Amino acid sequence: MQQIQSATKAPAKRPSHKPSQPQAPSHSADSTELSQSTSGNSVTPLFKGDGIFPKAEELIRGAKSSIQLEMYRLGYDKMIDALCDQAKKGLKVQVLLDPTPGYDAEDAKVQDANKAKLKAAGVQLLTYPVNKANMIDHVKLLVVDGHQAIIGGMNWDQHSPKNVDADVLVEGPAADKLESLYNHDWEFAGGTPLKTTPSKAGVAAAKGDADIRILTTTPADETYEIKDALLDNIKNAKKSIHMMAFCLANKDITEALKEAKKANPALDVQVLLEPGRPVVFQNSKTAKDLKEAGIDVKFLNVDLETQERLHAKLSTFDGDKVLVGSSNFTEAGFKINHEADVEITSKSVGTAFDAFFKEQADRSVAKAPEMPSFDDKAPQDAPPVQTAKTLVRYFHDNYHPDATGRWAKSLMQVAVDNTQTGAGLKQLSASDAKALQKYLAAGERAEGDVDSADVQQQQAQVIGQLAGYINAQPGLFRVSPAPGDFAPVWKSRLDISRKAAEELPSKEHQLVQGMIDSIQDAGIKSFVQEAFNKVPKSFYMAPSSSTGKFHPADEVDPNDLDPVEINKRNHAAPGTVVTPEHPYQGGGLVLHSARTVEVGKHLTDLLGIKGRDKDVVLAGLALHDIMKFATSEAVEETPAGQDVPWTKWTTPDHGPAGALWLSKLDPKQKELAGQISHYVEYHMAHWNEPHHTPPANLPELVVSLSDYLASQSNFYVQV
Repeated sequence: MQQIQSATKAPAKRPSHKPSQPQAPSHSADSTELSQSTSGNSVTPLFKGDGIFPKAEELIRGAKSSIQLEMYRLGYDKMIDALCDQAKKGLKVQVLLDPTPGYDAEDAKVQDANKAKLKAAGVQLLTYPVNKANMIDHVKLLVVDGHQAIIGGMNWDQHSPKNVDADVLVEGPAADKLESLYNHDWEFAGGTPLKTTPSKAGVAAAKGDADIRILTTTPADETYEIKDALLDNIKNAKKSIHMMAFCLANKDITEALKEAKKANPALDVQVLLEPGRPVVFQNSKTAKDLKEAGIDVKFLNVDLETQERLHAKLSTFDGDKVLVGSSNFTEAGFKINHEADVEITSKSVGTAFDAFFKEQADRSVAKAPEMPSFDDKAPQDAPPVQTAKTLVRYFHDNYHPDATGRWAKSLMQVAVDNTQTGAGLKQLSASDAKALQKYLAAGERAEGDVDSADVQQQQAQVIGQLAGYINAQPGLFRVSPAPGDFAPVWKSRLDISRKAAEELPSKEHQLVQGMIDSIQDAGIKSFVQEAFNKVPKSFYMAPSSSTGKFHPADEVDPNDLDPVEINKRNHAAPGTVVTPEHPYQGGGLVLHSARTVEVGKHLTDLLGIKGRDKDVVLAGLALHDIMKFATSEAVEETPAGQDVPWTKWTTPDHGPAGALWLSKLDPKQKELAGQISHYVEYHMAHWNEPHHTPPANLPELVVSLSDYLASQSNFYVQV
């Protein structure tokens, strides 16, 4: 991202925020350290978009001399217009942004347009010079006329007003320090700090009851105060700890919460978390861990029609202390990003924040509610590149350093071997083959660390080579992006799913027969036919994904993609069965099975698996999800010939459950059933439950890789 300012100086060495080092001069008479507590501050809690943005706009439009804004995401038109209007009037307006160009190419264009608009209005614009891998400037800080400041967790992006978030308006000595923090950051970015004089009337009016400490995470001077303050407050809490988090993923914090609860069982410890992707995966693990320690953990039951998110990062302690700001409770927030929080000691502020916490907790639920994938973006890559990247992800996920030969016998290694013998990937040149070998060797040396530098350096080249080959062999995987508009992805997926729900049931017989006909051996073909005849009827009515978050959209239930239907389920009274207006007609699991067989046909040809060996592999693929919604226990308890009870959700042990069901199918075919069941049981590879089973040979590779490719949400294998 380009720095936009007409006159800047070279970036200065960043003044330290550490208490042991002197702070750069500021307008404060005593030049006190940022993290030293100040008294007599007035604090106004600001909650959610309708509380934060009107006050921020009021301050900006009422500014007399200067406006200083440091913001991770700036895209809210109303606030951009307010900044531009004041700059055009001649006020000094400084805006410091994170250098991230945008979430994707389209978003980058929007960000560039916003910056151009600010610059044209006379706003001084700089970007924060990050100096660490994956670092961002995550601070959200507004300072007006040097004596009023708003700080907290709210971004100023287009979607931000919908979020559950919290800021505070600070007036008094702490506002001076927040201006000093801003000046430090502005100077570090290469700008000249403003020399402002706070309004005496404003300072006098700001006499309040709040003691405030300003805390930062600033890797440039190795300042990591936020985590230390959070740990100290958890340890010292006597009555209550209430924590609201977009993401809680730091083990030190969770262990401290558990220890506090153990040491004082009467301590009221409550945690409220965001349920959306991608943080729901980590938050769910954290919730499980904390609940086992007796801590009350809930997920915000969000309103999907507004697409709100719980974005706040705040904690209250004993009702009179609040820690709020930009830092998520993660390693990035505590050690990598530039962050800013305030620790406020005030009975009135603590009471207000606890009331806000209770308001959100009262509408929350114990289990993360179902959520559409609102944040999913359209794939920017052409299908061959998407496929190549998917292959590389698969190989990394299934690499086990102690499993000799498994990685070396991956598809890429076979590609190298076949190229050298004149077979297989003929489009690869000798230099390409050598690069692939080097890449594989790097993976071996990394001992499973796929993020190591030597592996990462070659990923782009390998992906390009694989994509080139796939593009030259259009029949290899036969994948394509979904038809229609990809923006937003959830809406496109819903439209595709609705259409498929109407058309797919009439194609089930054709799909099943196609899988059977792909097998040449008469005995194996008969076994597969018998399995499809005797499988519970639920198999033919099931979607391929029980949540709608995975697999191509034409395989899933439209009711699992529709925010209106999901909202009904999420907000229904406990125990209420919500019947969708348009029930799913079925066929998704059959379509997924047929697609997996189609990919397997190409891979067996590529890797030279022929004859009966190929037929057993294809049989395993046809039947790999035969018990996807049944447990091993249910299969064990169900007498032969009776329908196995199915669950609403995918069972983690459905591989072993399917293998067990097939072993009971026909006692006369015990040996064949065992061969096919082997692939059914192990088809999940690295993700298999209860034991991980990464591929040990080429047939196992074909089975797990075929299922993996056919399960990608944006791949539509043609059958």
